[in-house]
Amino acid sequence: MLFINFFEYAGTAAFAVSGALLGCKKQLDYFGIIILAIVTAIGGGLIRDVFIGNFPPNSLRHPIYINISIIAAIVTIIFHQRVAHFGNIILVFDALGLGAFTALGSDMALQHQMMEPLIVIAFGLLTGVGGGIIRDICANEIPLVFQKEIYALASIIGALVFYYTHRLIAGIHPLYICFAVTFIIRLVAIIYSLHLPVITNKVEGS
Repeated sequence: MLFINFFEYAGTAAFAVSGALLGCKKQLDYFGIIILAIVTAIGGGLIRDVFIGNFPPNSLRHPIYINISIIAAIVTIIFHQRVAHFGNIILVFDALGLGAFTALGSDMALQHQMMEPLIVIAFGLLTGVGGGIIRDICANEIPLVFQKEIYALASIIGALVFYYTHRLIAGIHPLYICFAVTFIIRLVAIIYSLHLPVITNKVEGS
């Protein structure tokens, strides 16, 4: 097992908790909360595998991801008020997951002989943020990655770094470099509350 897989599992749990918390906020029933947690955790990888033609998808062949998601959802249901107070910790684990999923998604493109930079970036980005987009759409929310958060941008930069470093460095090192870059960018954005600019509609006074 690769060291990065531990971060992948931690990120899976964090993604699942974020989905479950949103489900609690939307007052879904227990089944709905668990489903929202699962799609948040595995949605990006599931879509990626469908695009690649990787059947059955990894998340279904390896039930550990769904098991982690279900456990995280149940814990969130039971202790949702307490879990909500650990928002900053969840954000850190979420950043770990984003880094791990971006790196593994980018590497998946190369494993299937898809060497074009846009495909590598797209697979890394889709794996990293796809589940969150599905979560927000299911909950009738504007996806977080389409708002001001430096989230998808961190994934894009990380995947881009992976593409160029794998051409220079052999072995598994590009995977960890991608993970580190994505994680650090997201973590710095969290710590310093960095956001992308947004367009505001100013209402002129009469």
